[in-house]
This record gives sequence, structure tokens and C-alpha cells, in this order.
Amino acid sequence: MKILRATFLLATLAATSSMVFAQTFGLRTDAIVGVTNNGYDPLRLSLLDWQGSSTGGAVSASASQSFEGLNGDGNTDQLNYSGQSSASAQYGVMKTYGSGRLENSFFNSENIDYYSSDTGEVNTLGIPDRFISYGQSQYNDYFQYNSPSGNINAGVKVDFWYNIHGTLSGDASYFSILVENDGDYDYILLDSDGGTTNVNQTWTTKKFTIGADLALQHTATLISQFDNMSTEYWENGTLVEGTAAFQNTVTLGGMNLYDANDNLITGWNFTASSGADYGAVPEPATMTILGLAAIAAFKRKRK
Repeated sequence: MKILRATFLLATLAATSSMVFAQTFGLRTDAIVGVTNNGYDPLRLSLLDWQGSSTGGAVSASASQSFEGLNGDGNTDQLNYSGQSSASAQYGVMKTYGSGRLENSFFNSENIDYYSSDTGEVNTLGIPDRFISYGQSQYNDYFQYNSPSGNINAGVKVDFWYNIHGTLSGDASYFSILVENDGDYDYILLDSDGGTTNVNQTWTTKKFTIGADLALQHTATLISQFDNMSTEYWENGTLVEGTAAFQNTVTLGGMNLYDANDNLITGWNFTASSGADYGAVPEPATMTILGLAAIAAFKRKRK
């Protein structure tokens, strides 16, 4: 299950990060509640509710639906799903929320698939086995780095650090950020472990190399998500519910530049194609670095 979860989340991030921007800057938000069946493309869903904005505006989705099929004992049964999600985006500031509740989860391989992502067709006599709610927030910008003293040149590197505030609770709830710069990327994945985890951390990306033009195409994608993965992995009659609540904001706190020997560079500035004011870049001493090793403390619960 651990590999399946990471693979899906990374695939979701990769797909959503590349789908929106032909221009050098912009904002995007999506709120989705949907269902699907495993064995098909997991990135395509039958949407129970969806709202999106190409300007980063606040969006929300909410839906509830019941499905009837055969449970694990071969008897006719009914499961119920309800989900909520929301998102908003500004340059360097993202808010997302995803929550779901699956009542009386069951699985039987004899059930007809409700949704085929191969054809996009819905069979109302079928039953889904995967239930998803997520809020996605994204900003995309083009940074031009400058140095009045001329002490930056091709090959310098930059990292970005993000302040993360939110809560993971219940089962099947996930939080993820993908930061992409000129096609290279770094990410963070957190998931719940059946309890409640308050997240108040600072995460620092790896160092990205800046090209000869001293410019960088920068994109950050944030997802808060409920995803039961598949009813096949839960016992008959299980209540599966979880929430990823990061509407208290995830913010770009700052960045650092490094020379070829990984020494910090000072006396630089940058401009953004969006014209957004990202605020003053803090001094390195104010940073708290959280590596992916620390994130491993949020262990995934096996089913």
C-alpha cells in the first residue's frame, strides 16, 4: 500500500502541475469530489462535484451519494460516500482542504464497475471502489535574479522554504506539495495515521540550478486530499473517514542562493513576471530546515 499511495499522489501532482500554464505566470485552483474504479487510470474520475478557477479564486465542492452492490459475503448491501473540498491561491500563498467519509465500505470483485476511465462512461448499476475528495492550489511565476555587485552567475543554485500549517486527521487523508523549477522538481508527502496530527513546520526544497539567463520558471502545487485508495483494502462494514485541513495557509517563506561550492550568496534580489510582492527574503539564520527524513515520522497505516 505504501508504494501505491506514493505513486498515485506523485502522479496526481505531476499531472496537475503541467496541465495549466502556457504563460510564464498564473494561478489555478480546483475543488473536486469524485469516484472511480481501480484497474483504470487513477487520475480520471467520475466527478460528483467540481469547481475550478483560472485566477486562483476560492472554490469549493461538496457531494454525497449512495451505491448499492454485493458486499464481501455476496449479499446486496449499500455504502455511502460524502466529501468536501476547497482551495484558494495567491502568489506564494496557498490554502487547501479535502475531507471524506465512506460508510459501510465493502468490496466484491463480482460488482460491475461504476466508472471506466478508459471510456469515460458511467454505469449506474455499478459500484466504485475508490472515493476521492481534494482541494488543489497552484501558482506559477517566472523569477529573474539580479545582483548589484555582480556576484551571481550561471550555475548558482537556489532553494525555497515553505511554512506549512494544517491538520491531518482520521484515515486516508494526505497532504502534498510539488515544487518545480525549469522541469526539475522536489516534493513532500504527508499522510494521516488514524489519529490527529497538527502540522506546524518549515520545509526546505533541494537546491535547484539556475541557468545562464539567471532566470527560473517556478511552479508550486499543493493538494489536500481524502483518498481511500480502494475498498478492497478495507474490511467489510468499515467506516473510513479523514480530513486534510490546510486552509490555514501554506506560504513561500523565502529562498537562498548558493555558489558552486554551496556557499551562501548575499546582496542579491529578484523580480517576478507576475509583479507579485513575495515580501523580503529572510536572512539564512532565520530558517528552520525540515528534511524528508523528519517527514518519515508520519508513518502510513497499512490495511
